[in-house]
Amino acid sequence: LIKLAEIKKNSLSCRDYFTAAADDKHDIAVLTRADGHTEKIGVFSLSGKSASAQVDVPDGTYTNLIDGCPLRVSDGKLTISGEPAIFIV
Repeated sequence: LIKLAEIKKNSLSCRDYFTAAADDKHDIAVLTRADGHTEKIGVFSLSGKSASAQVDVPDGTYTNLIDGCPLRVSDGKLTISGEPAIFIV
């Protein structure tokens, strides 16, 4: 919770707009906050299982703000291990 509070304080803005998408088949929620300059993407497995999620960001490697691990987006998909991922584009 301390890490999430830090992310909120340092990365999110009251000027962000919010969108959400769901993949009901894989129990994944993809939440996006953007301010016109950056996008903050959260990908959450609601069942704690590994799955691929469609994310509308350029392919590449991003850093998970929660644990510092790399996240790889390829062909518009991000595979998560069941642990939450939050990254900035």
